[in-house]
Amino acid sequence: MVPHLSGGAGAVRPVVRDPEFRWTGVLLAGVAALSTRPAVRAALFALVVTATAVRWGPSSTQATAAAGLVSIAAMAAVVLAQTFRAGPVNVHRIQGAVAAYLLLGLAWALAYELVALGAAGAFSGTGLGGAVRPDFIYFSFVTLTTVGYGDVTPVDPVARSLAVAEALTGQLYPAILLARLVSLATGSGPAGPATDERRPS
Repeated sequence: MVPHLSGGAGAVRPVVRDPEFRWTGVLLAGVAALSTRPAVRAALFALVVTATAVRWGPSSTQATAAAGLVSIAAMAAVVLAQTFRAGPVNVHRIQGAVAAYLLLGLAWALAYELVALGAAGAFSGTGLGGAVRPDFIYFSFVTLTTVGYGDVTPVDPVARSLAVAEALTGQLYPAILLARLVSLATGSGPAGPATDERRPS
């Protein structure tokens, strides 16, 4: 999804970035649908637009990875806000919870990539073949699900801290999500259905 140019028969033409346009459109629509204060919504809009401009522009690898991290983190925040908001428990809420979980894994992958770009040798192991993004995506989801094959190991202190935080998130997220869904379904939480009013005798 990185913009680039490709040529053929002596001509140079831009490659259509349909996934980028769809991603940005979905992200902006999600921010617009948030039930929050206008100032918060405006700040999220500015953040998303800035990150999109950096991703599409001729930026460095670190800047592109940082912009991608901001975009995915913003999308995860939007999806989580919609997942945990008041309302009935339905299939769309479950799908949102799964999507948020996957977005968290992608966000941590970009965070690992940023650490590796800033500190050589931040990760070690036979599973890290060239320190490219797919390697960090693999390591991120292995850490998030606490599988821990051990073929990739964080060495840098920042990388270790990120790995610990992701492992804790992978353990706590399902428990918190389940508790919230049960609370919404039974009406025992603050966002549950209102109690029936007493009818006059």
